[in-house]
Amino acid sequence: MVVVLAKLLNLKPWEGAKSKSKSKSKRELTFQELSEAFGHKDRQWSNNYYREFEACGEDMLSFLRRENKLEESAFELIEQQILKSPLLPLPEHYAMFKESHPKICLSKATFRKYVSRIDSCKILTRVRELLATGEVSPNSRTYLKELLETFELSLSLNQKKELVSLFPEAEPELEVEKEPVDFGLPKTQKYLLAAFLYACGVSLEVLALLFGVSKGSVHNWIYKLCTVGLENEIICAIRYWSGGISVDEKWVKIKGIWYYVLCAVDAVSGFPLLMRLHGSIDSLSWEVFFREFKILYGTPKMIQSDGSRSLLVAKEKEFRGVRHQLCKFHKLRNLVRVIYGAVADTDSGLLKRCVRLARHIFSNGYVSSRKSAARRLQELGGKEVSEYVQEHILSCWRKLSRSLTINVSERFNRKIEKSVSVRYGIKSEESARVMLRALWLKELLLHGRRHLAKTHPMNNVSVELSRICQNQLDFKEILQFFSSSKELEVDIAA
Repeated sequence: MVVVLAKLLNLKPWEGAKSKSKSKSKRELTFQELSEAFGHKDRQWSNNYYREFEACGEDMLSFLRRENKLEESAFELIEQQILKSPLLPLPEHYAMFKESHPKICLSKATFRKYVSRIDSCKILTRVRELLATGEVSPNSRTYLKELLETFELSLSLNQKKELVSLFPEAEPELEVEKEPVDFGLPKTQKYLLAAFLYACGVSLEVLALLFGVSKGSVHNWIYKLCTVGLENEIICAIRYWSGGISVDEKWVKIKGIWYYVLCAVDAVSGFPLLMRLHGSIDSLSWEVFFREFKILYGTPKMIQSDGSRSLLVAKEKEFRGVRHQLCKFHKLRNLVRVIYGAVADTDSGLLKRCVRLARHIFSNGYVSSRKSAARRLQELGGKEVSEYVQEHILSCWRKLSRSLTINVSERFNRKIEKSVSVRYGIKSEESARVMLRALWLKELLLHGRRHLAKTHPMNNVSVELSRICQNQLDFKEILQFFSSSKELEVDIAA
């Protein structure tokens, strides 16, 4: 598109700072202006396309059929170098590659992207060979950390466990098979109660007054309990679910940066089956999320979601053939927005009639009647509404045939928002994960008994929650809390 724009305008991009002495009338368009027009800050983005176009003899057909020979050749060289010394830190690999191949110019980000494309099975095979020949020892923790950061997204849970068997000291970084939580200990029960109340929105200051300890002690209790070990215990305790899941994402802000909580909840009860924090919401994040869900729970019978394109791409990769239903409320809201923008409100009441037909598409009990309403809306709504109905409703009609929603996911998203909003800012990703685990524990104790295995110790905790509360909270401390609240003029109801 950059090259087409320049050629149609019969303009040659101007070099900008490099050609200040030349008259700008001969070169009216700069590479920087072209890049910014397409949403890129770097002038090199448009410059690269233009140089490739000139290298093709300014033939548009040859330019469109060109192959990325640099990526193919660079990837092969990078793969050979990485497999030769897989435990070498990535910065050293990058420096070696630049020294060995000075003609190939790659940034660190591009180099890391090519490295992440290497098959993780080849890495594991190469590590076994090095261990068998004695070239490396199983205590290479420093190098393993760099290796895990590089292949974090491509390593599956089973491959991580295999790395633990090869390198036992890598277990802290991999965070698998943590020690089980003993729910029978009084100390653990105190931690459970503190984490439960924390997830309900009680502040650390109030918890410190109730337990008669400092805020730092309560903070340490929660962080000691809400680890990966508790997360594994919750997942192991879940034995029953409906077979259908509703998936959605919820954004949270950590140090001013947006992160996303990907959630899969039971489509019937709304109980969370899996939660993961990701820095992006692209198809790769959803693919990793679905892959982990498949390992833990198997393949669902049905998936309910909104119309996110990245989610749909990941679903087709990991759960191809699984029935998928889109949320009718999301579709109706978007359709009504298009109708209000395209249909004028006249005396004939055309706008109201189009809105009624839009609601009829998703509310009627008969599929044929809903489809007839969509066809009728195409006739009355005009070209813009007709094209939208065809592209976004009729083209995916099989995913709307059951007229389902993702209300269970939306309700759980509101619980995440409530848990986050009562805090005064999340300081780190670990703090966010602790809050999510505490919320997961709360949902398990309040609404998750039907999903728990009857023999799992977590089932007894949910039944005896009131007894734990009586044993761990001292009546004298509660009285002290109320007396101190009056002295400090604390609003207890808040």
